[in-house]
Amino acid sequence: MFFTVGLNINTNSETRTFTNPTGKTRVYFFPELTADIAIVPSVLAAYAGWTGSLTNNSIWSLKNENPYINTFTNMQATSENRIYAGVKGKITNNLVYNVQAKYLLVDNMALFYRSPLTYASSKGFEVLYDDAQVISLFGEVKLETSIALDIAGFFQYDSYNMKNYAHAYHMPNLKTGIIATYNWKEKIVLTTNFAYVGERTAFDHSLFENGTTTEYPILKGYVDLRLGAEYRYNDDLSAFINVTNLLSQNYQTWYSYPTQQIRFLMGLTYRF
Repeated sequence: MFFTVGLNINTNSETRTFTNPTGKTRVYFFPELTADIAIVPSVLAAYAGWTGSLTNNSIWSLKNENPYINTFTNMQATSENRIYAGVKGKITNNLVYNVQAKYLLVDNMALFYRSPLTYASSKGFEVLYDDAQVISLFGEVKLETSIALDIAGFFQYDSYNMKNYAHAYHMPNLKTGIIATYNWKEKIVLTTNFAYVGERTAFDHSLFENGTTTEYPILKGYVDLRLGAEYRYNDDLSAFINVTNLLSQNYQTWYSYPTQQIRFLMGLTYRF
């Protein structure tokens, strides 16, 4: 049996703007409580916890999530409390599993939407913020073989209850997939990723503003098959090639932005 008790302290300094001339600094306190109990040693363990964190959103962090956002969009910090419980262990010596249920309280969840301002300028996305309660179910199994081949499968279902808005825009309820990695002597790494992302609800402000519709656009679910290869010349220098959307699916990750079909990316990496 293993327990941890702690306190996570974070601060956020608001940027001074015309509408927020004070630029106050806020302090956030989050519990760090975890428990891990071995029910059957090396076979079955139960765990639970209550943790939290603060994310200081920036234009760069949001662009990593959605590359089409407006550069001058509103920036606010997102805080999150997580209460979770689950079981994990081994089915065989090479096959491990993890099943978890989680309840999240999120303040200022960042959501992306199309607004009239973006149509007149860059046709990108704006960010709105809303508080949310999220119930999440997650499960994964992983096979580790003796031939440097690892295969993992996962399933995640999220249910969103938003405070002010009708939906968690662009957030899928269902994600599942299989990932396989082959590592030959730390020199050549081959990967394949087969994933399914469920349908998502979008928000286009102009449709409601112009009275065109009162229904929210629905982005259909999609399947994405990816392949990758990396050659590691040494610890610092490597070359890679990645192929995405190998099935040439026509779908939208973000509303009104169709994904390109088969995409290739090649490059070199060097670590200083």
